[in-house]
Amino acid sequence: MTMQMRFPLDKKGNPTSHFIIASAGRRLALGKDGDAHVIQSIISKWHDFSFRLAEFSKELEVFESLGALYKGEIAKHFKDVNYSATELFDVYSIMIPSRLNNCVPKSILRDYRETSKSRRDLAAKICNASKHGATELQKIWVASHHTSTAGSRIRLCKYVDGEALDFHPDVHDKKTDSFGIVRFAQELVHNLLRLDLLAANLIKKLPDQECVPVKEVTVSLEIGESIRRLEKLIVTHIAGQTPFYDGFKTENESIILKRSKSQQIIEPTRWRLSLRYQAGTDSYQIFQPNG
Repeated sequence: MTMQMRFPLDKKGNPTSHFIIASAGRRLALGKDGDAHVIQSIISKWHDFSFRLAEFSKELEVFESLGALYKGEIAKHFKDVNYSATELFDVYSIMIPSRLNNCVPKSILRDYRETSKSRRDLAAKICNASKHGATELQKIWVASHHTSTAGSRIRLCKYVDGEALDFHPDVHDKKTDSFGIVRFAQELVHNLLRLDLLAANLIKKLPDQECVPVKEVTVSLEIGESIRRLEKLIVTHIAGQTPFYDGFKTENESIILKRSKSQQIIEPTRWRLSLRYQAGTDSYQIFQPNG
């Protein structure tokens, strides 16, 4: 059975954090002397992510519209939104369990850590690969020769023997040597909202502690406009990759997290790749036929 998770939308069309709602009035040790409170961190990181997601989704919309003619900086926005998302993932997957370590049964906390890590892994790998060593991002447009299906993709590359570029082995394998960007964006949002719900369910299982109650705050996650923009874009995959992914849809004033299915770009296909070398100032267009 497909599991669906729902986030009600406020008057501006934005979801609200289930974790913040569940925390209000609870006596939970989410603060730490000399360090930020978990609630403060969540509010701050969601604010930054919402800004980066808005920039990224607008640029992605342009890329999907122009296709092979696109000459923008989607790679920069990809890195920015992924870095911001990784910082937000860290609040849910690292900060929250570390603060609750002494008051949660080990089995429950272990399950939470494992699930949150699996949701965080790809973003963290991309973030680490982008920060350490010479990594180049290729933006790619793939189109079918015989149908109208087409879509944007991105590939992380690293230098081999100081000269040649190959796909980054810490991020890609032979079946995923590039990402569909629309799919990546939808799964990024899905995973963050999924962790917010998971964290809310975690603290609902806990007894109150001997500490001051968490203050009640009303915070909207200002991603509604970006979500609706991403929802309008077509999610695609290439041969050899699974069509199923974790996405979302807006329905009846709610965002519903759900399993979705993408459209395949039917072979034979034509690929247009572009990258900008960090060490230089020139852009190089690479044409790669496929099939």
